[in-house]
Amino acid sequence: DIKVEDLTGEGNPQIYALSASNTRSALRVLRHGLAINELAVSPLPARSIGIWTIKGSMYDDSDKYIILSFSTATLVLSVGEKVLEVTDTGIDNTKSTIHVGLLEDDAIVQVFSSGIRHVRKDKRINQWTSEGKIVKATSNSKQVVIALAGGEIIYFELDQVG
Repeated sequence: DIKVEDLTGEGNPQIYALSASNTRSALRVLRHGLAINELAVSPLPARSIGIWTIKGSMYDDSDKYIILSFSTATLVLSVGEKVLEVTDTGIDNTKSTIHVGLLEDDAIVQVFSSGIRHVRKDKRINQWTSEGKIVKATSNSKQVVIALAGGEIIYFELDQVG
Protein backbone atom coordinates (compact mmCIF):
# COMPACT_ATOMS: atom_id res chain seq x y z
CA ASP A 1 0.00 0.00 0.00
CA ILE A 2 1.20 3.57 -0.60
CA LYS A 3 0.27 6.98 0.79
CA VAL A 4 1.54 10.49 0.01
CA GLU A 5 1.23 12.91 2.94
CA ASP A 6 3.24 15.48 4.88
CA LEU A 7 2.92 13.69 8.21
CA THR A 8 6.12 15.21 9.62
CA GLY A 9 5.22 18.85 8.83
CA GLU A 10 8.31 19.37 6.63
CA GLY A 11 6.42 21.37 4.01
CA ASN A 12 6.84 18.68 1.35
CA PRO A 13 4.85 15.46 1.22
CA GLN A 14 6.63 12.18 1.86
CA ILE A 15 5.83 8.85 0.22
CA TYR A 16 4.97 6.12 2.72
CA ALA A 17 5.03 2.58 1.35
CA LEU A 18 4.16 -0.64 3.14
CA SER A 19 5.63 -3.82 1.73
CA ALA A 20 5.58 -7.38 2.95
CA SER A 21 6.95 -10.73 1.94
CA ASN A 22 6.04 -13.75 4.01
CA THR A 23 7.04 -12.91 7.60
CA ARG A 24 9.11 -9.85 6.66
CA SER A 25 7.49 -6.47 6.33
CA ALA A 26 8.73 -2.92 6.01
CA LEU A 27 7.53 0.67 6.17
CA ARG A 28 9.56 2.83 3.79
CA VAL A 29 9.53 6.61 3.79
CA LEU A 30 10.83 8.56 0.79
CA ARG A 31 11.38 12.20 1.55
CA HIS A 32 14.42 13.77 -0.14
CA GLY A 33 14.65 15.22 -3.61
CA LEU A 34 12.08 17.06 -5.63
CA ALA A 35 8.85 18.32 -4.18
CA ILE A 36 5.79 16.22 -5.01
CA ASN A 37 2.91 17.83 -6.86
CA GLU A 38 -0.30 15.85 -6.76
CA LEU A 39 -1.90 16.15 -10.21
CA ALA A 40 -4.98 14.00 -9.83
CA VAL A 41 -6.84 11.88 -7.33
CA SER A 42 -9.32 9.36 -8.62
CA PRO A 43 -10.84 6.20 -7.18
CA LEU A 44 -9.94 3.05 -9.08
CA PRO A 45 -12.49 0.44 -10.18
CA ALA A 46 -10.56 -2.29 -8.34
CA ARG A 47 -7.19 -2.96 -6.71
CA SER A 48 -4.40 -2.56 -9.24
CA ILE A 49 -1.91 -5.43 -9.59
CA GLY A 50 0.55 -3.54 -11.80
CA ILE A 51 1.39 0.04 -12.79
CA TRP A 52 3.70 1.44 -15.47
CA THR A 53 4.38 4.81 -17.07
CA ILE A 54 5.60 5.20 -20.62
CA LYS A 55 6.48 8.07 -22.87
CA GLY A 56 4.79 8.73 -26.22
CA SER A 57 8.24 8.73 -27.83
CA MET A 58 11.70 7.69 -26.65
CA TYR A 59 12.74 11.34 -27.05
CA ASP A 60 9.98 12.85 -24.88
CA ASP A 61 11.00 14.38 -21.55
CA SER A 62 7.84 13.31 -19.73
CA ASP A 63 5.66 10.22 -19.62
CA LYS A 64 2.49 10.29 -21.69
CA TYR A 65 0.59 7.29 -20.30
CA ILE A 66 -0.07 5.60 -16.98
CA ILE A 67 -1.02 1.95 -17.46
CA LEU A 68 -2.83 0.16 -14.62
CA SER A 69 -3.33 -3.59 -14.68
CA PHE A 70 -6.19 -5.29 -12.87
CA SER A 71 -7.02 -9.01 -12.54
CA THR A 72 -9.15 -9.05 -15.71
CA ALA A 73 -8.46 -5.76 -17.51
CA THR A 74 -6.02 -2.92 -18.19
CA LEU A 75 -6.71 0.80 -17.84
CA VAL A 76 -4.72 3.40 -19.80
CA LEU A 77 -4.63 6.99 -18.59
CA SER A 78 -3.27 9.87 -20.66
CA VAL A 79 -1.21 12.42 -18.73
CA GLY A 80 -1.43 16.05 -19.84
CA GLU A 81 -3.30 19.10 -18.57
CA LYS A 82 -5.69 16.51 -17.16
CA VAL A 83 -5.41 12.79 -16.50
CA LEU A 84 -7.97 11.05 -18.72
CA GLU A 85 -8.82 7.45 -19.62
CA VAL A 86 -7.96 6.67 -23.26
CA THR A 87 -8.77 3.68 -25.45
CA ASP A 88 -6.94 4.55 -28.69
CA THR A 89 -3.39 3.48 -27.75
CA GLY A 90 -3.60 -0.04 -29.18
CA ILE A 91 -3.16 -1.60 -25.75
CA ASP A 92 -5.61 -4.45 -25.20
CA ASN A 93 -7.70 -3.28 -22.26
CA THR A 94 -9.61 -6.59 -22.00
CA LYS A 95 -6.59 -8.48 -20.64
CA SER A 96 -4.60 -8.25 -17.43
CA THR A 97 -1.16 -6.83 -18.28
CA ILE A 98 2.06 -8.37 -16.96
CA HIS A 99 4.41 -5.79 -18.50
CA VAL A 100 4.32 -2.68 -20.70
CA GLY A 101 7.30 -0.98 -22.30
CA LEU A 102 8.33 1.43 -25.05
CA LEU A 103 10.69 0.23 -27.78
CA GLU A 104 13.23 2.44 -29.56
CA ASP A 105 10.99 2.69 -32.65
CA ASP A 106 8.34 4.27 -30.37
CA ALA A 107 6.25 1.09 -30.45
CA ILE A 108 4.46 -0.06 -27.30
CA VAL A 109 4.93 -3.65 -26.17
CA GLN A 110 2.27 -5.17 -23.91
CA VAL A 111 2.75 -8.60 -22.33
CA PHE A 112 -0.17 -10.57 -20.93
CA SER A 113 -0.47 -14.20 -19.79
CA SER A 114 -1.22 -15.58 -23.27
CA GLY A 115 1.04 -13.49 -25.47
CA ILE A 116 2.70 -10.26 -26.57
CA ARG A 117 1.09 -7.31 -28.34
CA HIS A 118 3.38 -5.04 -30.38
CA VAL A 119 1.68 -1.71 -31.17
CA ARG A 120 3.60 0.28 -33.77
CA LYS A 121 3.64 4.07 -33.75
CA ASP A 122 1.19 4.10 -36.70
CA LYS A 123 -1.13 1.83 -34.59
CA ARG A 124 -0.53 -1.32 -36.67
CA ILE A 125 -0.61 -4.27 -34.30
CA ASN A 126 1.36 -7.52 -34.31
CA GLN A 127 0.43 -10.14 -31.78
CA TRP A 128 2.34 -13.26 -30.73
CA THR A 129 0.55 -16.04 -28.87
CA SER A 130 2.42 -18.15 -26.34
CA GLU A 131 1.99 -21.91 -26.11
CA GLY A 132 2.45 -21.67 -22.31
CA LYS A 133 1.33 -19.23 -19.64
CA ILE A 134 3.56 -16.15 -19.35
CA VAL A 135 4.28 -15.35 -15.70
CA LYS A 136 6.99 -12.64 -15.86
CA ALA A 137 8.32 -10.23 -18.48
CA THR A 138 10.72 -7.34 -18.92
CA SER A 139 11.94 -5.18 -21.79
CA ASN A 140 14.33 -2.45 -22.79
CA SER A 141 14.44 -0.33 -25.95
CA LYS A 142 15.35 -3.30 -28.23
CA GLN A 143 14.61 -6.52 -26.31
CA VAL A 144 11.72 -8.32 -24.65
CA VAL A 145 12.17 -11.35 -22.38
CA ILE A 146 9.33 -13.47 -21.04
CA ALA A 147 9.28 -16.36 -18.58
CA LEU A 148 6.74 -19.16 -18.92
CA ALA A 149 5.14 -21.05 -16.03
CA GLY A 150 7.20 -24.18 -16.83
CA GLY A 151 10.50 -22.32 -16.40
CA GLU A 152 11.19 -21.63 -20.09
CA ILE A 153 12.56 -18.20 -21.01
CA ILE A 154 11.92 -16.69 -24.45
CA TYR A 155 13.90 -13.77 -25.84
CA PHE A 156 12.73 -11.34 -28.56
CA GLU A 157 14.80 -8.65 -30.25
CA LEU A 158 13.69 -5.69 -32.35
CA ASP A 159 15.23 -5.94 -35.82
CA GLN A 160 15.68 -3.35 -38.58
CA VAL A 161 12.17 -4.07 -39.92
CA GLY A 162 10.59 -3.52 -36.49
